[in-house]
Amino acid sequence: MRLFLCSLFAFVLVVQSLGQCATCTPDPDCVSEVAFPAICPLILPDATAGEDYESVLTFFLPATIVDPGTEIEASLDEVIITNVAGLPFGMDYLTNSPDNTYHPGEGEVQGCATICGIPLLAGDYLVTIYVHVTVTAFGFEQELDESFQLPLTVVPGEGGNASFTVDNLAACGSLEVTCVATIDGAPGVTSYSWDFGNGSTSNEATPPVQTYSEPGDYTISLVTEIQDYTLQSVSAFSLADGWGGDIEDGFGLLDPDPYFVITDGDGNNIYTAPYITDVNSATWNNIGLVLNNPPYSITFWDSDDLFTDDDYLGTTTFDLATGTAVLSAEGTSGALAITLETSSLFEETEGVIVFANPEPVLIFNGETQALEVAQPELETYTWFMNGDTIAGELSATLPLPGPGVFSCAVTNEFGCGASTGEFVYCPELTLVFNETTQVLSVGGGYSVYTWYFNGLQIEGESGSSLLADVLGNYSVSAETEFGCDESSNVYTVTVGIAETNLRDFTLFPNPASNVVHVEGAFLPTDRIEVLSFDGKWMPVEAQEFGAQRRSLDLSGISAGTYLLIINRLSRVEKHRLIITH
Repeated sequence: MRLFLCSLFAFVLVVQSLGQCATCTPDPDCVSEVAFPAICPLILPDATAGEDYESVLTFFLPATIVDPGTEIEASLDEVIITNVAGLPFGMDYLTNSPDNTYHPGEGEVQGCATICGIPLLAGDYLVTIYVHVTVTAFGFEQELDESFQLPLTVVPGEGGNASFTVDNLAACGSLEVTCVATIDGAPGVTSYSWDFGNGSTSNEATPPVQTYSEPGDYTISLVTEIQDYTLQSVSAFSLADGWGGDIEDGFGLLDPDPYFVITDGDGNNIYTAPYITDVNSATWNNIGLVLNNPPYSITFWDSDDLFTDDDYLGTTTFDLATGTAVLSAEGTSGALAITLETSSLFEETEGVIVFANPEPVLIFNGETQALEVAQPELETYTWFMNGDTIAGELSATLPLPGPGVFSCAVTNEFGCGASTGEFVYCPELTLVFNETTQVLSVGGGYSVYTWYFNGLQIEGESGSSLLADVLGNYSVSAETEFGCDESSNVYTVTVGIAETNLRDFTLFPNPASNVVHVEGAFLPTDRIEVLSFDGKWMPVEAQEFGAQRRSLDLSGISAGTYLLIINRLSRVEKHRLIITH
């Protein structure tokens, strides 16, 4: 039953909400064709760090469930969500049940949960869900406390602003960040001045990856400066001979009226200088023309305003470069001056965070036989025994259930996780004798048990309990695959039931599967009972087949070793009964 209940609740990500999530409505199409729970969708969408997230899960809870492995039918009476841990920092949950409780038998066969928030840390998370379940099978009500884990991936998100991007905003323990400047003022000159807040600076558009190795808040800043190429002045030292043959120039008796035109890379005339009257050389200052579409050409002319067309005096090209450049334009010689002038300045910052990892250490308490994590203020504790999760153990303290290799995985309030080292626990073996059942027992969990009677090994006895129906000295040794090798004290059995050795009844088959038969001379007052080695009476009824046989239905008893006890007014007879199913 425990196994297939795991499938039922592996999807239930619910918790008392802080009021941030929207109320959800179940998807009516989320049903199951078989008598078993279902969830829609089957895969939880990835979240992105630094971005708003919302997803709705719908789950189907049939009132009657059937284990697909054993085909055992049970009623699903009540499901209570008791706790949720391991959530990504910045996220919350809200179910459509005010008290996180569902009663499938009363018609609540669908529910839903809204998952929302802005996760800050990228990573793969295991969200642990704790549930209390009530089911009914074979007329018996059972209550189970279980914990389940559901993975949720938060992918890295890009932080940043108008000036630069950041590929990772936060991390646990240490953080690596790639920054990229997003502003490029080409063909102007763009310069970058980075300060990463960790002692490093850079002037590159894509600086080296930055490492933040200590917990804390850091500020990344970038100053981006764009400088444009600006034409400041043009000079004509001497002019070509293409003027003087028209009336405006007095047929060569007057000086020309020079000016120039600048054309950009698309062939557009972007600047025409005013002409200067009656000069053979000229200088134009304070032009202030921004040059952002090369290549450029400059053409010199002689202005003839009245009767004739302007005279062509030569053309040449020039590059974008600061300083003074000499011009040679088909007979016209001159120079121009270009400077860099700041046109735009951007200053932006972005914060990144490094959260401290927990540093859990295991402490063994010999008085209580328990393990303790030295950091009791953490958010979640997940205990492991021999590599498997221990269900229901949520606190910083673990009462050790038996020999094994133990460890604990923890997370703090920011979702940062760490694991302790391993602790190997080999408890002392102490024999306990039950006079009622005549059984010696020792703590379980060991792989191999070897029993001794009066110093000699008892062949065929390898369990954690032994029927000690002969008076004498008993002891046991036990081993585990992870290195424990312990020996018990010697226990002397001095109290026995003599009638045990008088066999008036026989059992067959033994080992038994679902039915065992008992034959002998029964009296009307004889009672047959089955007792487990830990002292619990099993619910069985004997069916009579004449005065010589009784048959017992064992289908409702788990496999194991038991005592079959025949009670008669004058004495008691005990038999070892092995149930295999």
